[in-house]
Amino acid sequence: MKVDIELYRTFYQVAVSGSVSAAARRLFLTQSAVSQAIRRLEESVGVRLFDRLPRGMGLTAEGRRLLPRVEGALNLIAAAERELTDMAALESGELYIAAGDTLCRHYLLPYLERFHAAHPAVTLRITNRTSEQTAELLRRSTVHIGVVNMPCDEAGIEVEPVRAITDCFVAGDKAFVSTTVSYRRLAELPLLLLEEGTNTRRFLDAHFAAHGIRLRPEFELGSVDLLIEFARIGLGISAVVREFVARELETANLFELRLDPPLPSRSIGVAWRSGAPLSPAAEELLRMMRSEHR
Repeated sequence: MKVDIELYRTFYQVAVSGSVSAAARRLFLTQSAVSQAIRRLEESVGVRLFDRLPRGMGLTAEGRRLLPRVEGALNLIAAAERELTDMAALESGELYIAAGDTLCRHYLLPYLERFHAAHPAVTLRITNRTSEQTAELLRRSTVHIGVVNMPCDEAGIEVEPVRAITDCFVAGDKAFVSTTVSYRRLAELPLLLLEEGTNTRRFLDAHFAAHGIRLRPEFELGSVDLLIEFARIGLGISAVVREFVARELETANLFELRLDPPLPSRSIGVAWRSGAPLSPAAEELLRMMRSEHR
């Protein structure tokens, strides 16, 4: 049976007021429209709900049975509407985000801190995944947004760049950086790279392959923080994001190799499922990121 909620709203107002005219005033309807709605509801359910009395309307046994159920349903709808209003005002709700460990620590964390300070009633749910895994979570609507390394050309995913970054190669030994290093010379050094399958690794492999160079790392790691530490203690040359090691470069714990030609910049992006509207919380977090990107 198709449920017309407005008929039940009308039934409720007539039942609690005991009067068609009073219900009409509360609902901003004519008395005729209220009477027609009651007749339609009675025809729909197949029983009489009101006794027409000389002074007003009295509930039948069937009407008395229906009233508390309608009242409960209307209260649930009102509660749901209040909940949605609170979510739109960022006074409740949850925001599910996926991002890799490195992006969480070096890019996302300050925005999460600001968002939580401004909207403490919104619960943040963070899932650590690679950019490729993040895209799959977005396609399944498991998370609202993801933070990914670009380029990210995953099917069914929209990506907006929010921060430019530049990859670089670093070492813990200053001797490695005394001269400018060609791509071919770099490929002969002991290299430490992220594992295959990550967006960063695909970007580096594709860029060097375009120059006829194949990178053959001695170590492949899943953590940029480990790459930094391995380079710092002299185990090899690590490929990292310059913006993420700025402190180490300033304190002379790491030294950047000068490459010829320099590596091109790329971007960190915020991703969501194509065609899916962003929730108010996701829109607010993205607004924070955009404000610093401009």
